[in-house]
Amino acid sequence: MPKIVIMNQGTGHARGYDPSRSEPLRKSVGRCMWFADQGDIIISPIPIEPDFLNSVADILGFDVNSVSVIVMDHLRAEGLLLSEDDIQSIKEMVLDPGLWSIMPCFWTPDVAQFALQLGLGNSVTLAFAAQRGPDLFNRKQHFRQFAAGASVPIPEGSIVHSVADLARAIERHLPRTGTIIVKKDDSAGGLGNITITNGSVKALPGSRDTRKIGDALAQAASLWDELTDSDSLSLVVEAYYDISHSFYFEYFIGDDGVPLYLHSGDIRLQNSDDANETELVWIGLDTPTSTPHSSLANALSFSYRLVELMARIGCRGHINIDAIVTIEGELMFNESNLRWGGGTSLHTIGQTLLGTNFADEHMLSLVRGMKCPPRAETVRVLHEHALQFSADSQEGVIILASDEHEAGTMECLVIGRSRQRVRELEVSLRGALD
Repeated sequence: MPKIVIMNQGTGHARGYDPSRSEPLRKSVGRCMWFADQGDIIISPIPIEPDFLNSVADILGFDVNSVSVIVMDHLRAEGLLLSEDDIQSIKEMVLDPGLWSIMPCFWTPDVAQFALQLGLGNSVTLAFAAQRGPDLFNRKQHFRQFAAGASVPIPEGSIVHSVADLARAIERHLPRTGTIIVKKDDSAGGLGNITITNGSVKALPGSRDTRKIGDALAQAASLWDELTDSDSLSLVVEAYYDISHSFYFEYFIGDDGVPLYLHSGDIRLQNSDDANETELVWIGLDTPTSTPHSSLANALSFSYRLVELMARIGCRGHINIDAIVTIEGELMFNESNLRWGGGTSLHTIGQTLLGTNFADEHMLSLVRGMKCPPRAETVRVLHEHALQFSADSQEGVIILASDEHEAGTMECLVIGRSRQRVRELEVSLRGALD
């Protein structure tokens, strides 16, 4: 069944705080081009380089000429404001809506209206999206509320609605571990999170900055000004725990309302090479997760409970749920996101190239921030060092996304038959590029 893929991940999510940068958006769009398949329509906020699309089609095995790419610059603001001409043009491509599906990153009112005009989508999905229902599961305060109601373990913490609330929450929760994290209600990738500590100041996972505890009221006022805005007038304050494992689950809820488990993965972080950097650098993802079996089984049980609740309320589409295991062995859940995740493309590629149960015999690793020569040169290096993915061996490296112009870096997918084999291939890749 062909589909319409809508890349409305947008600049707010993909670029963080610097709207002048296009490189994160290019990487995000490149990563999501791997959802493409025979006969699909791709709606993208930026043009797709032909040689990259050819490479995707080559590896995944579809006719590149069967895919239509429509560039809509206003997707950069996460809107899908289509003219009548746009709608008519797409209708002419979607001759029989019953044979098509729709796959947006975010289900928004604009997307719901677009799907309705084309005769696509389920009535529950469209009604929920039209009323901004997905916002319920993309905000941190709502996640705490739903998780608490479902008896899912979450960090000690509070939802605050004023400077005074924030000051009290800092004083109340700081003694639990000596560090708290203050979270912007609607933000992604840790960009809206700041940690406050009475210990040593250092970069911490999930936080963009760590600061020494000061006067609670004065610090609360400063944080409130920094992290709230007209669209986000609440903050979440939580005790911050030292962790042994940071991982996620991804599910998909179809039109029938039944949650389908897709995959699990580990979030890889490391200290920046820049001594002035105040946050750990996200260097990649591994799937499946290495979380110990007992913790993993409990986490699956709790996460499925949450996803079932979301499905009953009306959620449809991709859902990511983040969790940790503390160094004391406690399992806790941090947040949910009703959208594609960083690992969605890994799951898609794994199923296409290796089969439905690829995680039984393979590990996939997204490696970010790799040095990026011109694409043709990178391809030559992969072939020269026998590192390119091979369908025969079912191992090797795929260039997932790149930006040779602005950042000079790329993201690669490393596929191997074991965790050790993947790390060996990663070392060989870095050596070949250097």
